[in-house]
Amino acid sequence: MLADLLSQTSDRVLTSASLVNHTRDGELLNTLAAALPEIRRATKSLELGGMLFLNKNHVRQAIRVIENHRAGRCFCQTYPGYLFYDPSKEETAGHVRITRSDLPDWGMTYDCTCTICGRTYSVQQGEYHYIWWEWKEVKGAGRR
Repeated sequence: MLADLLSQTSDRVLTSASLVNHTRDGELLNTLAAALPEIRRATKSLELGGMLFLNKNHVRQAIRVIENHRAGRCFCQTYPGYLFYDPSKEETAGHVRITRSDLPDWGMTYDCTCTICGRTYSVQQGEYHYIWWEWKEVKGAGRR
């Protein structure tokens, strides 16, 4: 995966960034953390395209995930600020528990609790040209 992130080949970089954005593999994240300066240099001016959502944001999120892991924080703290964490998929993977969901006028909303640290999030699902999810931490709620 490191070779792909350093490759400066857009397809390889984007595929690897997506995998990083969803991994919980501590050993892999430790390896990537050690190479973070090289990853930043290799991807800094790489043109990755994207019209409605710049593909460079997937790489930025991968760097956030690596930095978050290196700092010893819970993975759930990377949900806010990135629109591609589907609460249903995160629940199926065992990362969160959906405690409430409803369908308001234009999109689904969820309350989710991290199964690791107990942080609680309010998540709003939206749709434009693709479905997205905006995660916001509910401060002071349910941490372990």
